[in-house]
Amino acid sequence: MLAHDARSALSDILGGLSLIPDTSLDPQTRQQLERIQSASEYLAQLWELGLEDTVPDYQANADYPLRLSDFLTALERRWRGAAEAAGMAFHLDVAPDVPAILEIDALALERILANVISNAMAYAGSGPIRIMFEMQSTTRLRVYLRDDGPGFAPDKLATLFDRGQRGAQAHRRDGDGLGLFIARSLTHQLGGEITARNRREGGAEIALDVPLSTAPSTRHVAPHDDAPPPPDLTGCRVLVADDSLTNQAVLETMLSALGARVETCSDGTGALGAVLDAPFDLAILDIDMPGESGLGVTVALRASGLDWADLPIVACTAFAQRPKHEAILAAGANAILMKPIKGPAPLAYAINQALTSKPAHRKAQRGAQDLLFSALQHRAHTSESKTLALFVIADLKMITRALMHAWQQGDTADIQRQCHKLIAVAGAVGETMLSTTAHALHCAIAQEAASDIHERVREALDRTESLIHQLTSQFSIKEFTLS
Repeated sequence: MLAHDARSALSDILGGLSLIPDTSLDPQTRQQLERIQSASEYLAQLWELGLEDTVPDYQANADYPLRLSDFLTALERRWRGAAEAAGMAFHLDVAPDVPAILEIDALALERILANVISNAMAYAGSGPIRIMFEMQSTTRLRVYLRDDGPGFAPDKLATLFDRGQRGAQAHRRDGDGLGLFIARSLTHQLGGEITARNRREGGAEIALDVPLSTAPSTRHVAPHDDAPPPPDLTGCRVLVADDSLTNQAVLETMLSALGARVETCSDGTGALGAVLDAPFDLAILDIDMPGESGLGVTVALRASGLDWADLPIVACTAFAQRPKHEAILAAGANAILMKPIKGPAPLAYAINQALTSKPAHRKAQRGAQDLLFSALQHRAHTSESKTLALFVIADLKMITRALMHAWQQGDTADIQRQCHKLIAVAGAVGETMLSTTAHALHCAIAQEAASDIHERVREALDRTESLIHQLTSQFSIKEFTLS
């Protein structure tokens, strides 16, 4: 839960920063804004890396190759403004033989350089900081950091990378002597070496020598020239459902730039009504929303029997665990977009994936017990199928009461609300006929077909009672009372 909430907060920070129009900013303010945004993205990656110790099956960035141009851009955005604010220049140089794609843990390399750069800014005083990338061989990368400061104290060189070592001339007093120790530890984890020396012409040098992986990566990252083009959504009707207004605004801005006509809603109940009322070309659904969850909306739509039940769906989530992703895809999502949303590229990738893939949702003819366990587990947070059945029965009984009351009062708006709820619950347990009946009732009300409403309400109530009886019998629930 903490991981999810922290990711959501980071998503709002990154989203808010991306919505600030940089055209109205002076160059210095724009540079500092880019610095904050880059640092926030780095923080998001560090948070995800921290989950590796607590969440089984979490896949860290070790399998992700590094696209050099993106890496250098992020590095410059984060550090150039900080260096110039401290009266220092910041230069990046890359030898021609360095490949565009490097098979190396990108986050580990960024952490190493962040600690080394931070150390240089604390001790160099003034003058430029230069970082140079070159290939030592076809399988080894070498990175130099050089400054024109006073250099390292000769008596400190032997212990420079030990824990707790700090130079007396540090310009910052808030350090704890861990930066270079962390840099060496990460370098060793990559199978490399890191060394330090004082340059003959003055200043300090730290050299990083790390091997590149020779095994093929589990994730293909193409150079920009070969990257697939962003999807053309001109004229497409896209639904964005997210309880964060920031995320709504970010997604709407990006989708509009692709030509889409965007409609937004802030809860699952509204999203469910929207996708059942009329077809969209694409839906981007937050998984964790008030009312019905994005997963519940997906399951209900897939089981609805509508002509557009296979609507391409991108599930937007802050959950990083592999079992969660598998459950989301099994429920019927075509692609997953992770929060925080780090710019247009991940969104474009997810949309392309959604538009070209088939949903792998589970078929309605599977047994109710299996469907309950797989599709409803996220709502009850328990592995007991019988307990999940109790939740479904409780939902069905409450809907039955409300539907009967709305029918007796002639409250067609409330009948439609109960239809939405009934479609969601029926879809979650794979009860296609009940879902179809509820949708037919919804349509009858929309068309003001009074003679048909009576028949559809009675049919919906009968099918609901039948499902309650089926679940009660299948899970051996001898007695059930609803408070």
